[in-house]
Parts: sequence; structure tokens; C-alpha cells
Amino acid sequence: CVAVMEVETGKIRAIVNLKRITDSVYADVLNYVVGEGAEPGSTFKTVSLLAGFENEKFTPQTTVETGNGRYRLYNRTISDTHGHGTLTVEGVLINSSNIGTAKLINAAFGSEPQEYFDQLDEWHLTKRLGIDIQGEAAPQFHRPEDPDWSNITLPVMAYGYGFKLTPLQLLTFYNGIANGGTMLKPLFIEKIEKSDGEEISFKPQILLEKMSSPENIKAITEMLKKAVSDGTAKNIFTEHYEIAGKTGTARVEYWIKNQPMQYRASFAGFFPADNPKYSCVVIIHKPDRRKGYYGGGVTAPVFKKIADWIYSRTPQPTPTLPQVVNVPKNIQSEPQFKVNYDKKIVPSVIGKSGESV
Repeated sequence: CVAVMEVETGKIRAIVNLKRITDSVYADVLNYVVGEGAEPGSTFKTVSLLAGFENEKFTPQTTVETGNGRYRLYNRTISDTHGHGTLTVEGVLINSSNIGTAKLINAAFGSEPQEYFDQLDEWHLTKRLGIDIQGEAAPQFHRPEDPDWSNITLPVMAYGYGFKLTPLQLLTFYNGIANGGTMLKPLFIEKIEKSDGEEISFKPQILLEKMSSPENIKAITEMLKKAVSDGTAKNIFTEHYEIAGKTGTARVEYWIKNQPMQYRASFAGFFPADNPKYSCVVIIHKPDRRKGYYGGGVTAPVFKKIADWIYSRTPQPTPTLPQVVNVPKNIQSEPQFKVNYDKKIVPSVIGKSGESV
């Protein structure tokens, strides 16, 4: 599924929901963007790290040791695709380190997990957004007061597991970052025209005026830009315009025994990053593992194709050209030689220009 949101208004400008029936047949059977929650995986790391910034737990330059790619925390072994050693918080997002994210959030909020949830509640991630169309799924979280809560719940949640979130809620969060920290309610209906001529208009609605401080929004945006230019989505980097975003690769149905591991690839971000106009989320459920299953190789290229198409059709401001003034319209001096028209030959003017002619 795919959804595109206009940054300034929250208007949903495009939405696609397709289920693969056979290898060559797809059907629109459910609004997955709105109506189905799932574990988001690494796209949620942006949420966790911004929560740490906003609650003054760490900064982009705080360091964390991620080791050789495997780390035992409580009763769980957390792994990264590669060993990254010591990383800054910025490096954790760029390299999409599960270990780094889990250690940071556990150290910051482990003794007071409700503080983490208070931030998620404020960002409207733990409840329905209340959109104007039917079928919105409710998020599902294990909270500290629940009987199934354990020490490992928060660290695993930090990198996108153990709860369910709809693509629309993830898109709304990223759009808030793109909008300078102002979170808008997704707007599906712009206007209703009745048969008697009456019109009902729907205006942009602010869910949260200030998600985070301008400094933190700027910091997380820079990190998302580097995730594209230098990190797990560098394959979609372009010099024509900047993209900011985060890849996600979540395991699905990992509790089912005796079947090959399945994945859910995702990418969430916005463009152009220096003056965002559109945000977008792309989710591909159970991609063909023979062709790839990581978000960087599966969903990021889809995001790039959509962004290219939109950007190429969006009017861009014309650069201001310098004005040339006080340029003489005629050569003021006499030529240094005369043309002899009788010989009917062209004189050599090599090396001569301007008034020397």
C-alpha cells in the first residue's frame, strides 16, 4: 500500500491498496493504509529517537556501543545486520541499528516507561486519529500497567516490534516532522456538493501545534536526510532534490514454525527535504525473498519513483538571473582595419574581439 500526503494541509493526495491474489493478479480488497495495523519495524526508530531528544535524554552526538551486531538484553538477543561498534545517535538512525535504539531507549525510559508512553500519547500514536472515512483501525500497544508487560517490552518496542500501528498514523507522524513540528489530521474529503447547491468544505485540522522544539525537528530531519544520502536508503539518493526518510524491514509471522522467514518492507519520508511539499509511506507485505526484502531495496525505490513523478510535475521557482546593465549597444571605436570587398575573401579575425576588431 501507498499513501501520499500534502505537507502543508494534511490532504491525502494519493492512496493505493492492492492485495496479491496470484503472481499476476492484484485486487483492491481492503484499505490497508487506514484499516490494518502491523508492527512497523525500523521506521518507528524515528519516533523513539525524537522522544529521547524531546525529553532531553540524549542528543544526536550521544554515543552508544553496538558491538559486533549481537547483544543480549534481559531474555532476548537483539541483532543488527552488521556490527557497527560505537555509534552516535545520528549513526544509529543512519545505519538503522536495533541494538543502538534498544540500548538508548532502555537507558532513557526503562525505569519510567510511562514517560515514553506519555510522549506517544501526545503524538496521537496510541489512539485513532478520528478521520472522516470509516474503517480506521485502532493501534494496539502493551502498556506498563498491563499484566503481559516485561522489561524487554520497551527496548523491543523502540525499534518497532510488539505493537501494531497503521501506515496512516506513521505517515501522519512523518508529515508532522516535514511540517516543522505541526501535526495535521489526515484530510480525505475536501468538499461535499449537495444536489441543492449547498457546499460543505473541510479545512485542515491541527492535531498538535508543536510536536517538538524547532531544534529537535531540525536535528531529526538532518538525520533522515543522511539516512538517504549515506545510510540504508542511499540507493535512492539524487542530486536533483533532497529526500528525507527511513527504511523499515520487519519480520512477520515469526511465531509460525517450519516456514521460511517472511518480511514486511517499508519506507516513510518526505520531499524535497529543504522545503517539504509531500510526505509518503510505502508498505510491501511479504515481498519475494528471492528479489529482496529489505526496505532499502524494495520500498525505497518505489518511494523514489513516486517522488520523481510528483517532483517533475510540480512547478519549481525559477532562479533569479543577474541583470546585465549599462552594456553599450554599439562598438564605440573605429575598426582597426577595413574590409576589402573587391577581393571577395573573408579576413582572419582569429584572436580579435570587441573593440579590437
